Amino acid sequence: MFLREFVPVLSLALVIILISLRSLRGIKFEIWQAMFIGSLIVILSRSISLQEALRAIDFDVILFLFSMFVIGSALEESGYLQKLSYGILSRVKSFSSLILFFSLLMGFSSAILMNDTVAVIATPIAIYISRICGVDEKFFLFLLAFSVTIGSVMSPIGNPQNFLISHYGNFGNEFLVFFIYLFAPTVMNLVITPFFLKALYRIKDFKISFSEPEDFAWGKEGSKTEHAFEKSKKRLEVVSKLSMTLLIVLVVFRTFAIFLGLDIKFPIHYITFVSALPVLLFGGRTLRVLKNVDWKTLVFFASMFILMKSVWGTRLFQKLIFQFDLTSHLYLFGAGILLSQLVSNVPLTMLILPLLSMDDVFSLLVLAVSSTIAGNLTILGAASNVIIIQASEKRKGAGIGFFEFVKFGFPITLLNSALYYIFMKIFFA
Repeated sequence: MFLREFVPVLSLALVIILISLRSLRGIKFEIWQAMFIGSLIVILSRSISLQEALRAIDFDVILFLFSMFVIGSALEESGYLQKLSYGILSRVKSFSSLILFFSLLMGFSSAILMNDTVAVIATPIAIYISRICGVDEKFFLFLLAFSVTIGSVMSPIGNPQNFLISHYGNFGNEFLVFFIYLFAPTVMNLVITPFFLKALYRIKDFKISFSEPEDFAWGKEGSKTEHAFEKSKKRLEVVSKLSMTLLIVLVVFRTFAIFLGLDIKFPIHYITFVSALPVLLFGGRTLRVLKNVDWKTLVFFASMFILMKSVWGTRLFQKLIFQFDLTSHLYLFGAGILLSQLVSNVPLTMLILPLLSMDDVFSLLVLAVSSTIAGNLTILGAASNVIIIQASEKRKGAGIGFFEFVKFGFPITLLNSALYYIFMKIFFA
């Protein structure tokens, strides 16, 4: 009994401590390693059986992430992401206009493609742009993390928890409801956040001088000739762009099908896998693409599913939730933000939903906003944060510590939350 009730909670506490202190005193724990250790402890202590652990893993999510990692890896390997970065820079004249454009682009993209998808694809772009501008890489990694979280608020398919909420509630047309109530405050946050972050970083505006850095140039590869290498790269670029186009077309088609009330059952993880097939089958550099897939993040998610399943089995967090008065919208908002830091927003949403009325649109939207914007407070608040940080570290980019994230995430979350809550209270008054 002790093992099943306390070891999972202690394991989760250990994971949080390892992530918080992972770069101190020369002892470095990557996020995926900390989560893997936590899941291994609950399995070895028999707090959860091996069969339960395997059933706990959501392989639909794993397939979705793997497929997006394949597309993102192909886009980067082909050099297309570098070209896209330069294209963005060539259209702006100053740093302020760049960060505003970047925030809006990432935010609206996450509303259509889901925040985790954009996190996968855009992390290399954020790194490239920061190096070209000569700005601390962490600034653009923070801006990317905050932007994809904020942007996903206004769409029922912007993130997994919104998807769950939209299917639970009696919204009628969920796309229209989310758009009417959440579009305006989301755009306002996407506009305000980059300049607030710029002020926190104390970066003064400057003109952008565009030039291609040498360290982004493509070189020869072993014994291959430059011509053969460029040819294979060009082929991969065409195929990866095809996959990206296919992904967007299928997502838009699915969105309009739902909007029109058509009964088309085509899950998002099927869409991403079908979209990744051209790269896997016709890209010509499949082994290199697979090698660059972020396998560490896949391990993190599989481990997280196991550990969280074990934690939920203790029912301690369920008891904690009942301490909040969920009939109060302010308490519900606070619970969504704070408790998401402990167990992540998706499982928290699944637990709270049955306690809310399907017809209480305002409460459901409050849960959607709070559980999503919680991602801007800490690294563990949203899966997209983990994806961005691990993708950055994989590319030898700037690592972000737990408390460092909170340093900027806390004031940003306060600003975002206040704007959302005040706007929604006025609108629903």
